[in-house]
Amino acid sequence: MNPFDGSGEQERIAAWSELVSLERAQRISRFRRWEDQWRSLAGDMLVRYVLKERYGLPDSAILFKRNADNKPELVGGEVQFNVSHSGIWTVAAYHSELVGIDIEKVGIADMELARSMFAPAEYEALCRVSAERRNRFFYDIWTGKESYIKALGKGLSIPLDSFSVIEEADGIGAGKCGSAIAEAESARLWYLRSYHVADGYALSVCTLSPVRSNGVNMVNAAQLL
Repeated sequence: MNPFDGSGEQERIAAWSELVSLERAQRISRFRRWEDQWRSLAGDMLVRYVLKERYGLPDSAILFKRNADNKPELVGGEVQFNVSHSGIWTVAAYHSELVGIDIEKVGIADMELARSMFAPAEYEALCRVSAERRNRFFYDIWTGKESYIKALGKGLSIPLDSFSVIEEADGIGAGKCGSAIAEAESARLWYLRSYHVADGYALSVCTLSPVRSNGVNMVNAAQLL
């Protein structure tokens, strides 16, 4: 979802704040920039919108809690979800199993960061791609790694260089993810998929079963009310 349509942002912040818990509204109000308040609330509203429109949950059933790793969850656990935002976009992913999503605005590839934080295979693949492809490839890897650790809900307690999200030297795709970390002993397979949402952005989704959706469904701010 593109949160900035050019009108009514402050009014929407006020209206949306009334639809979340008091604790959540107070926490969001502490953001200094209204854009950050907007993005956070847009994520909440996007989750509620899909739970109602796609899954048919009534307002009374849309209650949230945080698990032991502080990851937001739907009370009852019928649907798993995850939210991310970057630049002018807020995105969310939904699944019956663990799911993680990450979107990033594509910038300049930080090769020093890649050398220190990517798995050796990822860094070597990044070094091999052409200069004109490198920035995008860097963010494809980055969003893949972020979506994986967000699906797990463990945050950066998982070293980013302890697993690889690439299958081939030219990109990421559906396949086993996280094979180098201890959890792989459980033989769980993780599936990773990249999506196009807008030029200049990288978006990845990671789940415990293959992602069947072939695209991104767009909604606007007016629909969320």
